[in-house]
Amino acid sequence: MSTMFVLGMRLLMLGQLFAFEKISEDIGRKIQPKLTYFKCLSVLFPVSLWLAYGLTNNSFKVMPQVGMLLIYPVFLVGPKIIMHQIGSENSYLEKGRFSYFKTYYAYLFAIVFVIGVLGAINIGLTKIT
Repeated sequence: MSTMFVLGMRLLMLGQLFAFEKISEDIGRKIQPKLTYFKCLSVLFPVSLWLAYGLTNNSFKVMPQVGMLLIYPVFLVGPKIIMHQIGSENSYLEKGRFSYFKTYYAYLFAIVFVIGVLGAINIGLTKIT
């Protein structure tokens, strides 16, 4: 859950950067978004989640977590699509410039790949000793 949340915050930060890049092009001067909210939540939520699991029940169900991890981009992009349908054409500024789905699954694949490599190294080291 913490990985999913941190990935979501990272994607929302990147989406904001692309949207503000488009706004900067439109108005002709450089402006930057304030990303403090996303950065703080990316640290505070996982730490509080880990503390909550550590202080209460230390068992959890894996399959609901995996299912949510795989469909999470729908919840990131869904509100943006709905707002674009009922809002103005400027409500979806990162459209065509940034893909939440591709970026999310690329990050997720990178995490799984690194964990797999570390697992292979661990197996190799245990066979040596």
